[in-house]
Amino acid sequence: MSEYSIKDLRKCFEKGLTIEGANLEPHRVKFGTFNEFFSKYAENDEEKASLLWFEKYFDSILLESQTTTVTPMQVVDGQVVIEDGMIFHRCTQTLETLKNISKCLLATEWFGVLEQEGECRFCTSLNTVRIPQIRKGFAQTYVGRNSNCVLYFDTSNPLMQKLLKTDYYRYAELKRTAPEEIKKQYSPEMIKFIEHWILPNSKGGMKYHSDEYKNMVNYDWWAIPGGIPAELVNGVGISSNNSDIISQIEEIAKMFPNAVIFDENRQVLYSPLETTTDSPLGC
Repeated sequence: MSEYSIKDLRKCFEKGLTIEGANLEPHRVKFGTFNEFFSKYAENDEEKASLLWFEKYFDSILLESQTTTVTPMQVVDGQVVIEDGMIFHRCTQTLETLKNISKCLLATEWFGVLEQEGECRFCTSLNTVRIPQIRKGFAQTYVGRNSNCVLYFDTSNPLMQKLLKTDYYRYAELKRTAPEEIKKQYSPEMIKFIEHWILPNSKGGMKYHSDEYKNMVNYDWWAIPGGIPAELVNGVGISSNNSDIISQIEEIAKMFPNAVIFDENRQVLYSPLETTTDSPLGC
C-alpha cells in the first residue's frame, strides 16, 4: 500500500531495490530526492529552488493520497470492464516489481537514473485505452501478458485528475501552439520545474500530442511529473500463465487494496468489492 511521504519512501527503500522497464535494463539502486541527485547540474539558484519546491509538492501529493477515496474498476458478469479512455501503466510482471510500485509509482530519477529515451524525464509514463482505433507504432496491450502486468488508475478520483493536469506532453504542445494557455492551466512553480528540468531533458517527447503523432500510439501517452501514489491504482491485470504471480494474488491484493485483479481474458480473480484483505504489507 502507498507510502505517505518522501521520508516514508526513503525508509522503505533504505536497503536498495532493483528497477527495470521496457527501456531499462535491471538496475540496483537506492532512493533519493531529485535535489540530492541532480542539484549539482543546476545552473543557477532558481533551478536549485525548483528541485526543492518539487520535493515539497510531491510530499503534499503523497499526503493527500492518504485520505482519498478510490473506486475499483467495474465488474460485470465476472469480467472487468475496460473502456475507451481508461488510463493504465505497464510494468514487469514480478512480485518484487509490484511490491515496489505498491509504495508509489515513481519516476526513475528518484533513484538517480535518467529515463532512457529522453521522452519524459522526471516523469512517470501512462498510456490510454483506445479501443475503436488501432494506433501505429506499438501494440496496445490493455490486459496482463506473460511478461507484463497492467495497472489501471481511477480517473474519476480528484487527486488523479489533479495529477493528469500536470502532464508534460500536453504542456509541450501548448508551448508550441498556445503558450498563452500555459499560465491558465499550470501553476507558476510547476511551470518553472517543467521549464528547468523536464522540457530541456525530454526533447524526444515534445511533439507527442501534436497532429504529427495523431495516428501513433505516442499521442495517447501521459507524462506525470514525479509519479503517482499507488493508492490510486484500481485495477491490476496479470497473466494466468504466470503461475508464480497467480499463486500470490492474496499478497497483490494487500499491496493494492483498492484494485480489482484480473487476467488476460478480463476474468476477475479478486475484487475488493466482494472481499476484505488483512493489514497492508509493510516495507
